[in-house]
Amino acid sequence: MKRIFILAISAFCVLSTSAAQWPTGQWQAQIADKLVSINITEVNDTGLLLVLDSATANPQAQSFIYVNDTKTLAQSQTDSQHYLKLTSFGDLIFQITDESSTGKTKNAFLKPVLSDIKTLNDYPTAQAISELPNANTWLSYVNQDLWKFWGTDNATKFVSYRCNNGNLPDPTNLCRELRDGWISAGLENDYTRMVSRQVFTYGVIFNMTGNTQALEYMRNGVDILLARFETNGSAATIMRDGKPLYVAEQRTSQDLAYVQVGLAMAYYLTGDDLILAKINGLREFVLNNYYRDDWQMLAWTLKDQMPGDSNNQELVAQLDQLNAYMLLMYPHLPESQKPAWEKDIRLIVDTLLDKFHNQENNRFAGQIVRGKYNRPGERHNDFGHSVKTYWMIYTAGKLLNDKTYLDTGRWGIDKIINQAIRFREQPRGYSNWGNQTNSNNSSWWEFAELTQATATLALENPDYSRYLPDIYNMWLNNFVDKTYGGVWPSANGGAKQHLWKNGYHESEIGLVALITTQKIKAEPFELYFARNSGHFQPYLFSYDAVSMTTDNGISKVEF
Repeated sequence: MKRIFILAISAFCVLSTSAAQWPTGQWQAQIADKLVSINITEVNDTGLLLVLDSATANPQAQSFIYVNDTKTLAQSQTDSQHYLKLTSFGDLIFQITDESSTGKTKNAFLKPVLSDIKTLNDYPTAQAISELPNANTWLSYVNQDLWKFWGTDNATKFVSYRCNNGNLPDPTNLCRELRDGWISAGLENDYTRMVSRQVFTYGVIFNMTGNTQALEYMRNGVDILLARFETNGSAATIMRDGKPLYVAEQRTSQDLAYVQVGLAMAYYLTGDDLILAKINGLREFVLNNYYRDDWQMLAWTLKDQMPGDSNNQELVAQLDQLNAYMLLMYPHLPESQKPAWEKDIRLIVDTLLDKFHNQENNRFAGQIVRGKYNRPGERHNDFGHSVKTYWMIYTAGKLLNDKTYLDTGRWGIDKIINQAIRFREQPRGYSNWGNQTNSNNSSWWEFAELTQATATLALENPDYSRYLPDIYNMWLNNFVDKTYGGVWPSANGGAKQHLWKNGYHESEIGLVALITTQKIKAEPFELYFARNSGHFQPYLFSYDAVSMTTDNGISKVEF
């Protein structure tokens, strides 16, 4: 009689990190004339839930679950002599032992059952839609994966830096992930944009789950932001020892935009007039002071923060006014304010198209240098910034009912994502995004922006759904830190919180995925708001509420 013993060489691996590398689906190992087949049915904080195919070893299928124990990572539920362990590289080794012949053992690694689908064109749209992660997946993502990192006492101190295990950094013994020079150089600073992005994160978690603790944390962060506003309408963007590091004229227009991102989320959820007044004041300050008639665009700074800053012509000086607050705010504004905001939105969109749009190469320049577009690979000239710009222009077109904006955004998103997609080119059958023509990878924020733009197009053309199941699996299985929560800046590594990395993009992708997936599947979903009146819509998407129930000031709205 032959029996299968599932063994592993497990020395230095951490289970949950290794388990995160495995997607659900069919896997197999070819051992001599035996084909061992395994179905991974679930990946969670405990590890992996697997079912051994009944055709391979036993008349009855066997289930296995990894438990976090380095000696026995999993044990058969039906046979105490069957074990599963991971190698230090996160691989499963199978060993077949023929008990009738001493020493007759054979080994094989588990490999994915490769699909016949090799290109997007081979992927049936209906199948892709059926394979999109469901609503519970995205609710679990924010409730568990994000909340584990952002719901701790250390997180709610709203510091700009934390180690990957969630601890506050010790400058005398800095955790390895924060030691890169460009990261550690700002360790003394308190970046308002990071406070604001964390406020946004708590807002998303509440919006999706109704978590009132997240709502409380969001409000605490709003208080910090409002305290940094100045009487001239500006706001301190970088603090050191409790004081602004730069005078108003040295602050970048991008940093001022990102002061607003958390406030805009808070206004969307609460309708608080005080928040609206502060947002309006800062918006007017930027448009009145940073817009240069001779350039016909927003300046980067008014005085040098770094040498040459005041002469920089930057894409993100314009783009992030739309991205951070204008487009989220617009549908919820009092009707009397909408004409002024529409004028500003159109000014920014037209600036992006007139000054930065390299239509011939379907890209946006990240910077204009001596009157010319900078080149791909140079500052902010990448698929991420370009697709974000097209997505914002498309969204403006939806809000303002502008066909030109819609057509431009739709055309550009399509061009970029088809250049960026790496369909099933990764090991284990993953798909990925590249951030440049010759790249195979992207950072977390680029990955999120490319995915969100694609999901938006899938709302009007379901064929775009074919990009998404593999991409979502790549994100959930390779960007999420299953041990401590939060999201890596690249697949399975990097610093999770620093001067430019916070919860903004990793929470936004969850919210957009929930909304778009449910609409693509024609299934309802619920979002939570801390108000019971005003305009309700799901984030940037113009869908009407179907029903609403209110309890203790919290409204649960079905769309």
